[in-house]
Amino acid sequence: MWAKAPGTVMLVVAVQHSSLRSTTGSAGVVYAEYFYFILYLVIALVALNVVEYTSTRRLRLLDRNGNMAARLLYWPVVTVLLLTTTVAVFLL
Repeated sequence: MWAKAPGTVMLVVAVQHSSLRSTTGSAGVVYAEYFYFILYLVIALVALNVVEYTSTRRLRLLDRNGNMAARLLYWPVVTVLLLTTTVAVFLL
């Protein structure tokens, strides 16, 4: 059951991204699209974490304290990605 969840979420994000592209009608990448690119990356990382966590061979760092590293790093990683993208688009 859980193996289908990342694919389902990826489909929902792709449909929303397509809706944004058709609404803006821009030929290039607009700032709001970077949010979807970050979501694609985060969903892929979460899916990889699920595969690693449910496999028989686990990494010692991720297996420690019930996958605590992944749980603690989720929001800081997402926030840093969003901040980095915002700085890169508007200040560089």
